[in-house]
Amino acid sequence: MRVLILDANPDWASTLKLMLQLEGHDVHLADSDQLNLNAIAGLMPTVILLNCNLKSAALRLDTLRALKEDRNCRRFPVILLTTNPTLARQDLAHARLRGDFMLAMPFNFSELVDALKFVTNASLAKGRQQEIGHAGQT
Repeated sequence: MRVLILDANPDWASTLKLMLQLEGHDVHLADSDQLNLNAIAGLMPTVILLNCNLKSAALRLDTLRALKEDRNCRRFPVILLTTNPTLARQDLAHARLRGDFMLAMPFNFSELVDALKFVTNASLAKGRQQEIGHAGQT
């Protein structure tokens, strides 16, 4: 699985990258403060992990909005990592945004693996539904 970690904290992101690589994933890092949508689209990640720190929640919502509004990036599922899921849900509702999954920090590694499996399976199912829908329209 190709995983993109969007985070402004390179130390934390590098540790997470190493753990995911040990599980056999192809992991890439990008600074969430310097979003490059063309590079993300070119990478074609299976899933994006977006760290939504409370101290910079507005910036992370802008990042999520940019991903979900970009025609080349909106298809990539986004797992939001947050220290306060309640506040994150409120902020997302206010901004009229949503991620594909939310994982509360701190989390254990098995919870992250489960989240990756969940969004991957959901994304595959959604793709199959779209294929069926397109086939029926011809």
